[in-house]
Amino acid sequence: MTRKRRGPISTLLKPTGHALAALMLAAADAETFEVTLWANDDSVDSLPEVISSSSHPCGAAAVVRLSAMPSYRRDEGALGTELIVETGVDGREVGRWSVPLEYEPIAIKGSEILLDLPRQRLWIGTGGSIRREGESRHYPALAALECPAAVLEDSAYAQCAAMTDVGDGRRRLIRYEAPCT
Repeated sequence: MTRKRRGPISTLLKPTGHALAALMLAAADAETFEVTLWANDDSVDSLPEVISSSSHPCGAAAVVRLSAMPSYRRDEGALGTELIVETGVDGREVGRWSVPLEYEPIAIKGSEILLDLPRQRLWIGTGGSIRREGESRHYPALAALECPAAVLEDSAYAQCAAMTDVGDGRRRLIRYEAPCT
């Protein structure tokens, strides 16, 4: 029995090689963002995404390069994040964003919240996606509110505000942490 040759092996492997190369290029082309996260232990300096670490008024912090925000974790793991929580009028959580340190919320649209960070403005999605604000613009001001007891955690820096969704005009309530000093 003889086998028919279907072509050189290199032509048979090309699709797989091309697919792998495309995946590698896509990963290499993913936009990265430099943000500050909590440095919870001494191992942060050995992490590849860490650019630098230093002391912070409320602990230690690390400047990291990443393409998406990790899930919220303040004191767990080597790197920690802050948390913004959206609540309904009854105080129940309806959404949350894991965010870097040293931010100010300035706008909300659908599942994204816009943060004013040192030297940049970033839209962060509830699933961790990050994108730069295209063109800097002015947004409706936050309206400071007294935080309902149901949304207060053990924090001296907790603040609550109402924001107008720039997409559909809805009034949305958030709880966030003011910068510690």
